[in-house]
Amino acid sequence: MSISILWQAEAIGPKTQLTIELLGAELLVTLSGDVIVDAEWQMAKDGSSPDKTGLGEQLRLALLKPSDYALRLGLLRQGTPFSRKVWQALSEIPLGQVLTYSALAERLGSGPRAVASACRNNPYPGIIPCHRVVSKSGIGGFMGQREGPWVELKRQLLSQELDIAHGRL
Repeated sequence: MSISILWQAEAIGPKTQLTIELLGAELLVTLSGDVIVDAEWQMAKDGSSPDKTGLGEQLRLALLKPSDYALRLGLLRQGTPFSRKVWQALSEIPLGQVLTYSALAERLGSGPRAVASACRNNPYPGIIPCHRVVSKSGIGGFMGQREGPWVELKRQLLSQELDIAHGRL
């Protein structure tokens, strides 16, 4: 992905929220000043107004066309040292590729459940691509769910990324 992350020790400034529409869902990004402090997926709501200017639009374009757009984002440093290690590893999984929880755990010298827990607790889904980690026996969970609309969103994200990586989008 063409998003590079700059980990920030603190975030100072007024809180604002951006709404980024993607694949029938919305990524809500919360900033404190110019540092992202949280991101979360929600199902798209009728009448919501996605950010079509500024950082929201830049982030949407970087997610949709990573080969065309580069973006540097400041994210508030959160979580345990192990979680941050997992999140960094997630950021290094190339667009259009997936790893199993066990393969990522092996790379990190850990267990698959610990990796799955760090993925589930990712404060920046969409930005840090936890959706690129799957189970040995299938797609695995997403957003703490093993089935339903969030798992369908994970499928759509992976399908779109595969299309982008192979030049079909």
